[in-house]
Amino acid sequence: MHPPSVSPPDRERHRRRPRAAVALTLMTALATFIVTAVTWAVPASAAAPLVSQPSGRCLDAAGNSSTQGTALQIWDCGGQAGQSY
Repeated sequence: MHPPSVSPPDRERHRRRPRAAVALTLMTALATFIVTAVTWAVPASAAAPLVSQPSGRCLDAAGNSSTQGTALQIWDCGGQAGQSY
């Protein structure tokens, strides 16, 4: 006759998730939060500023430059040329 099967204790039956999986889950949640929290209003015309809806501040091109690689910054909206796109 075979001995009765013994079930492992609860702590051994439920394995912990690997740290990498937990980190990936947290980073995905953070990225989702950032994408939904920082949304930019799309301008109706090409000469309107990009305004962040949560903060009310404008996206501004440093030095009023339109060349590729120009640094962007968030600034108070003031109608400057670097804020119109």
